[in-house]
Amino acid sequence: MAWAERSIKEGNQAGLRIGLLIAFLMAAVFAGLQIYEYRHEEFSFSQNSYSGLFFTITGLHGAHVLSALAMNAYLQLRAWRGHFTKRRHIAVSNVTLYWHFVDAVWVVIFVSLYLAPRWLP
Repeated sequence: MAWAERSIKEGNQAGLRIGLLIAFLMAAVFAGLQIYEYRHEEFSFSQNSYSGLFFTITGLHGAHVLSALAMNAYLQLRAWRGHFTKRRHIAVSNVTLYWHFVDAVWVVIFVSLYLAPRWLP
């Protein structure tokens, strides 16, 4: 997304489209891996407090990722129609900010739900 935003700020339509596509594919892979993880998890939602929090928090994050995918798809439609220019790209910047939010939240989730349980006794 950062590449897409930087590209359109420079007036580079191709860079915008490629950046959006790469971001979309990476997020789609992430969503697919999350679905795979849910199907193969060794614990259930109601097994204990951790499992309930795990599925709730990662599920909400997954919803944010799906929202970001939808926003990205909409931007791609507009990008392929030439709606964005060097001077008209606020929608790309706003969605990029949202992607950064989703990424930052994932770092916190990953550390607290995936790493911390292995570090703590």
